[in-house]
Amino acid sequence: SQLEGRVNGPDDLPGARVAVVAGTTGASWCEQRGIVARESQTVEEALDVLRDDLVDAVLYDAPLMRYTIRQKHAGTLSVLPYRLQPSNYAFVLPEGSSFKEQINRSMLKVRSQPDWPDVGRRYLGTE
Repeated sequence: SQLEGRVNGPDDLPGARVAVVAGTTGASWCEQRGIVARESQTVEEALDVLRDDLVDAVLYDAPLMRYTIRQKHAGTLSVLPYRLQPSNYAFVLPEGSSFKEQINRSMLKVRSQPDWPDVGRRYLGTE
């Protein structure tokens, strides 16, 4: 999750100006806690309103936000090291897809490489 500006951690979110991407876990997290959030359609839009000081924080998926910041906001925005709730990722395939076994084997091969942690840092930065 992105926490920037006058927000230094999750306890600062109530009462802060928060942006989320509509339909995401960040939006649900805010709604469940009664935090009124400005909804954006994309993470790029949410980060732009943060950059423009229209909000104090953006709640979104940390790896994707780190990537977007590295590409478009390097040196101006940062992701704080807080996880509000864990997230998992998946590939969605049609039932009975012939690609399932190939993808599983490829993922196991890639993740078993000694440089696997460096790949994530190269694309997503560090926490």
